[in-house]
Amino acid sequence: MSKDLRWLQSYPGVKQWNLVEDNFLEPSMNIAIEELIGIEVGNGLLPPTLRLWRNRKKCFVLGSSYAKKFASNPQRKGIFKAKGIDIVKKFSGGEAVFQDFSCLNFSITVPNGSRQGFANIKDAFETLSSGVILALNRKGVHCQQTKVEDTFCPGPYDIAIDNRKLAGVSMAWRSKFILVHGTLLVNADIDEYFKRIKEIYLYGPITRKIEKEKMSTLAIEKGEKINLNKLCDDIVEGYRGLFQIDFVKRKLSSKEKDIAEELKDKYRL
Repeated sequence: MSKDLRWLQSYPGVKQWNLVEDNFLEPSMNIAIEELIGIEVGNGLLPPTLRLWRNRKKCFVLGSSYAKKFASNPQRKGIFKAKGIDIVKKFSGGEAVFQDFSCLNFSITVPNGSRQGFANIKDAFETLSSGVILALNRKGVHCQQTKVEDTFCPGPYDIAIDNRKLAGVSMAWRSKFILVHGTLLVNADIDEYFKRIKEIYLYGPITRKIEKEKMSTLAIEKGEKINLNKLCDDIVEGYRGLFQIDFVKRKLSSKEKDIAEELKDKYRL
């Protein structure tokens, strides 16, 4: 993690970052909002922004490169459409992640281009995910960033506990902004999650061995259903303590929603 975070604490001259907690029914709209926030943060129109959100509809969210391979066979989309599952792509990396309303998505977007910025991708991944890890550790779920084999979309910066994956994490590194976002399995039905993940790799362009024992949820680890609102508060506190900043809650303006509406079609498959 970056040892000196003052360049983040002081941008853009205040110690207040944005907190966005809007939810939308349309999965592609949620991804479009991620891009919109990136653009606004990158252009200095917004301070660094933490967003916590959920998709109400079941969907697969595919990494940008993986989505191109998936779309090369039009029949693949029809298989999941028949099951009532949307498929959207994101502008970050990775393979496939299944989401429904039991999963919590987090994203943190900061400006890029500062000479005092992150040393490399590893530094950015570790720093910008640390607020979530700090929050989970405080809840007694002692997790770390690591790669878990034989699971969905394995990556070295995923969040896991005892070699069981809790969250897939990916990044978009652009000239003006850096976004790290992830899908945290909170109250997910692990049997259904396992079934859906096996399906996407069965019909998708990449074959991968999947083991249910390599995945877990916060509810399983805690032995009880998790209050999503309280979890969001805990994550906010994690980032507040990490960066020594305050958050200002805001909702998207009507103009921002209109722009996101224009962007969302490119994320549908």
